[in-house]
Amino acid sequence: MKSWFTLAFTTLFSLFSLQSYADSFDLALSNELVEIEFEADFSNAYAFDLSYLHSIYDDRSKNLTSAGFYARTENDVLRAKLGGKFIWVNTSDSNTYGVALGGSIIGYVIPKLWLGGEAYYSPKILLGGDYSTFYDISANIGYDVMEHATVYLGYRNLAADEDKNTLGIYKGFQLGFRFRI
Repeated sequence: MKSWFTLAFTTLFSLFSLQSYADSFDLALSNELVEIEFEADFSNAYAFDLSYLHSIYDDRSKNLTSAGFYARTENDVLRAKLGGKFIWVNTSDSNTYGVALGGSIIGYVIPKLWLGGEAYYSPKILLGGDYSTFYDISANIGYDVMEHATVYLGYRNLAADEDKNTLGIYKGFQLGFRFRI
């Protein structure tokens, strides 16, 4: 399963030329996390994204791969997405896969300065593998340093649960850079 999913995800990434299709490229970093995300718009109403996250949290290496599809809206002061993403979480001794539902919102407080949040949740019925729930919650503050570049600081809580056993994928602050193409 792991080899098949890695091959499929790599192939999917190679089908898309960054210059031709990606509307944004996002890189988030901390001492325990690196995440790369590509997001592209199908139209004014729909978007998709592909992301890969690697963390070393609680002295364990974890990987989260996802592909999402969203309905979206945008104006001068607000951007919002609502939809879901296919997720695959793997560690050296466990795997979880499924669909997480949720969305994100970014609101401009003043020109160039924004506050944002993101929340995704997957109950047992939408997951397979070793865990029965998954959640990813984050809050960010960002600044558009130039027309096509943003820097943001955020706090993120990302985990999978099985009864009283929690797999903490990442919990802490992250520094991010978003480039719009």
